[in-house]
Amino acid sequence: MDIPRQIEAIIAERKKLLPKIGEALERVERAGRAVEALEAFRASGASLPPEGMEKLTGISTKPFYEAQGDAVRQLKRLQKRFSREEVHIGFVGRAGQGKSLVLQRISGLGGDIIPSADGTDCTGARSVIANRPGGQTQAQITFYTETEYIAIVNRYLKAIAPSLDCQVHSLAEVSRFDTGRLHIRFDQVEETALLEHLEKYIAHTAELQAWLGRCVTVPQEEIEAYVAQYSSRDVEKKYYTYLGVKEARIFSAFPCAQCGRLVLVDTVGTGATSLGVEDAMLETVREESDAVVLMLRPDPLRPRVAREDYELVQKIADTVSPEYARQMLFWLLNRVETEKGGNAAMIPRLIADLRGKELPVARYLDVNCWEQAEVEEKLLIPVLEQMSRNLAAIDRMILARANAQMQKLERAYRAVSSQVERAMGASINLDERRELDAKINGSGGVIARMTNQLRMLYIQRGPQCNGGKFPPCAALRQAVEEKLRGILLCVPSEEDILRGLRDGTLKRDNVLEALTDQLRLQIINDFLQLNTTLREVVMEMKQEAVQALAGEEMGRLQYIVGTGTHDPQQWLAALRAKLEEAGQYPLIVQAVQALENFELKMEDSLIYGVRCCLDAIDWNVRTPKPAVSKDYPAVEEMAREIQDILMDALERVHTNVARQLADFQAFPSRAMYAVLWDFYDRAAFARRYDGDRQTEKDVKTEWRYLYEDHIPLIWKEEHDRYVVQAGQAGEWRSLTEQVHACAADGYFQIDTGKEQP
Repeated sequence: MDIPRQIEAIIAERKKLLPKIGEALERVERAGRAVEALEAFRASGASLPPEGMEKLTGISTKPFYEAQGDAVRQLKRLQKRFSREEVHIGFVGRAGQGKSLVLQRISGLGGDIIPSADGTDCTGARSVIANRPGGQTQAQITFYTETEYIAIVNRYLKAIAPSLDCQVHSLAEVSRFDTGRLHIRFDQVEETALLEHLEKYIAHTAELQAWLGRCVTVPQEEIEAYVAQYSSRDVEKKYYTYLGVKEARIFSAFPCAQCGRLVLVDTVGTGATSLGVEDAMLETVREESDAVVLMLRPDPLRPRVAREDYELVQKIADTVSPEYARQMLFWLLNRVETEKGGNAAMIPRLIADLRGKELPVARYLDVNCWEQAEVEEKLLIPVLEQMSRNLAAIDRMILARANAQMQKLERAYRAVSSQVERAMGASINLDERRELDAKINGSGGVIARMTNQLRMLYIQRGPQCNGGKFPPCAALRQAVEEKLRGILLCVPSEEDILRGLRDGTLKRDNVLEALTDQLRLQIINDFLQLNTTLREVVMEMKQEAVQALAGEEMGRLQYIVGTGTHDPQQWLAALRAKLEEAGQYPLIVQAVQALENFELKMEDSLIYGVRCCLDAIDWNVRTPKPAVSKDYPAVEEMAREIQDILMDALERVHTNVARQLADFQAFPSRAMYAVLWDFYDRAAFARRYDGDRQTEKDVKTEWRYLYEDHIPLIWKEEHDRYVVQAGQAGEWRSLTEQVHACAADGYFQIDTGKEQP
């Protein structure tokens, strides 16, 4: 398995999606600017009719801003993930479980670069180790800025003494801070440990000050002084530079050739004395890890999994999602085979117990982390193989989740844009409605043009315009002819029959049944593919109906419903959703929904006719069954006879299916004639009554209200002349156009170029 090449392909696919993610982020930010413009407009004291201004003032933008914040974070997280030039494995767990030892074995580096000790807290700074084949070992050390360093000190102060006002604002204040007032009788041991760690920051701030805000590259022999708490050669030699190190990115050539573009991300073990270790670890899991290895070295005296470990699994699953964890979270049990600390005997039982709990874990790995060969064979290669197989699917899942967040944002934005449209409708005065009445309700108005075009659409498909008959569908006729030819081509070859008889796949006593059982399914599946042609024909019809509703010279609804797509099904769905949200047009909704739901499928009735024609190759219903001689001295002659029988039977199937479908080509015209006629009647003549059946309302009134309420969008130039206060036309029009431009169906979606799962 060429893992590096597969990883390269995954990285290349990620790069292709980066522009699409950037475009989606830009659209989200553009929508944010539109909402900000709305807030500025209504805060400016603009003069609109009281009803319109009241509606504008009552719009709540808080849900939008909340959804926008979530969307921006999601998109930026995607950008970061898909911008990486490598794949990342994050190593997490409690302190002292062997993470550093495993990193040493995979990277080939020693304890002077990746600090490790037997059960003690030795790792100081967060390390990222990148494979660089053929390169020299060196590290890029990034230090905290002064602001970040001061913020760390303030977090310690708040955690230790939340009731005291002990904030510092400069490095000088940190250096001279007197911790004497913090030496009180603590109720928690944790507070004492935090104080000890804080005192390290205070004591060494002066020597760290020159490093803060810098990024330096250091050779192999100097790395330890930046990442460790003490020397690997002399534990009495303490290091404190790590306190100012934000990240140490170490470059080295890994010994395993399958690593390719791999990065190992170390984390400080949970339970260490540093503050915020668990939060930092979970952030690494969320932001920087493609796969996660959870380390556990079982205690030989207490062979069980601690509650903290189960909680850590759950926190990781909550961070990346349980679905992600089941594919990319590996629980590594560090097997110790030495006399001191030996735990090998208990690990199989522990793993069996863990598997029985059905935790969100991809695999449990039993590895002697002291042995480099075993680390590669039982940990590194299995994890890399899983990543190479599943990362592409994981990426699609993350994209789908991001698009679900975009849908949430779209709903929040539509709630704002719909209310702006209502304010627009309320801002139209009576004179303007009268002026545009001819354009809406006149004999040549938009409603008349639209409904007349709908009428012509069904008439053109009916017998009135086609010599008293429904016209055949050319695309379907061609597709049916192809399927009919396929019936004669599906007879198995003599060589295939002969091979089956020789290897025992086909038995002489039931060879016809075995072959024809498969042939029937093959023919049915082939004819079910006509659904693709039927869908294309229906989409063409719906596109014509959409043009009648939306076209410039027809219904002009393109100005209030935009989808960013040419798919008529999506446009109809967007129109219906908009009308339902308004809640004022139930008759139009019913008409649109009937057309939107219409589809043609072979399964509806026609597949029954094809199935009935397969009796000629179904020996369960056909008698007598042709007899195949069993006395042939050679199976070659038997194979030829079987093929002849099947060819004769398939010719009868072909004839029967052709006869059954003789009138099939007109079927789409009949069905679409009926649905378009129904749509026209609903769009032109439907009526409804209020609860007491005293108040009658008709669909034409709904159309009139729809057009009148959207005059500013449908007839922009005319509307500008009727804005109440002179000088406000440009500002109001600019606002409404800006808001409406981001209200298209699917506007915020990431275009992945393929259907999301």
